[in-house]
Amino acid sequence: MSDLSNPWPSWGESGELPPDGFFYEGGDQVNEKHLDSLWNTSDSQTQQLIDGITERVADIVDDVILDTGLDVTQSGGTREVDVSGSVDGAYVNGQQTGSTIQTTLTFSVNGGSTDRIDSVWVNESGSVGKTEGTQTVASDRFKIAEVTVAPNDTISNIANVGRRLTQQFRSDDEPDDVSTGDIWTDTTANRTKAYQNGDFRVLVTDQDSATIIANDGLSGGGAFNVYGGSTSLSVSVSDFAGTHLSNDGSNNLQVDDDFVLNTGDTMGGALNMGDNALSNAASLTANDFIQNAVYQSTGDVPALSEGSIAYVSGDGLYVEDGS
Repeated sequence: MSDLSNPWPSWGESGELPPDGFFYEGGDQVNEKHLDSLWNTSDSQTQQLIDGITERVADIVDDVILDTGLDVTQSGGTREVDVSGSVDGAYVNGQQTGSTIQTTLTFSVNGGSTDRIDSVWVNESGSVGKTEGTQTVASDRFKIAEVTVAPNDTISNIANVGRRLTQQFRSDDEPDDVSTGDIWTDTTANRTKAYQNGDFRVLVTDQDSATIIANDGLSGGGAFNVYGGSTSLSVSVSDFAGTHLSNDGSNNLQVDDDFVLNTGDTMGGALNMGDNALSNAASLTANDFIQNAVYQSTGDVPALSEGSIAYVSGDGLYVEDGS
């Protein structure tokens, strides 16, 4: 298959064009070398046109990387990064650099209390370099990454910013010989797709929507625009309130009255919740509680000593002296 990066298959030999003024008449047998030359001349002129368009695009949209190279990644050293090589190079200031080789860059210590952001670039000759402490590079350089050196003198972040010249296909058939980031306008599906993780994925636009279906105690939901849209979900507590729980009328959970001990209620006949001795829970000690519980049950408040044991027997709480 031919495409913008490979528009003309390499068929035939260089051939030879016929002399000026020469023409074929009907029934003449065409000289093969003339066809070869016509084919290869058209190929050359098409390539010149593509190169001219590419250079003009580079001038208009700023600098571009022509292949997947020139990615910056963390290297083995504390403040080192590797810049991968690029077969096709990049356009810098409207000029194609040609191929660049893999480069390892070493950054100086931070020496401060805040992050320092450095720039990694390629220049017009295709050489890779760095400028520390700035996110701006000279006009004859193409910034391909920003490297953050933290106050602890390690690289905390790498942001690759170089743009790649991608290809756009507009056809019914899915193109082959593609790379990650390539764009295809699928005219059959009327969708624009990007090549990612081994397949073309549909690009979401502001015309696409999604729907959330509310159930199992949720209400609301519905369709919403995936580009900046939203929808709301509400919870109805009545749908999941269990035993001794109910809706208080304002969609809040409350504990049912028949499950709460109020003043005057008793526990097993031993403890009256309205007793004044229990009115101040903050000052109530374990000893106070046991004595008061015994008092409620028997009217007797025995003295407690170390080793005493409190236990329930029948309808009362008793204390056995441990001495």
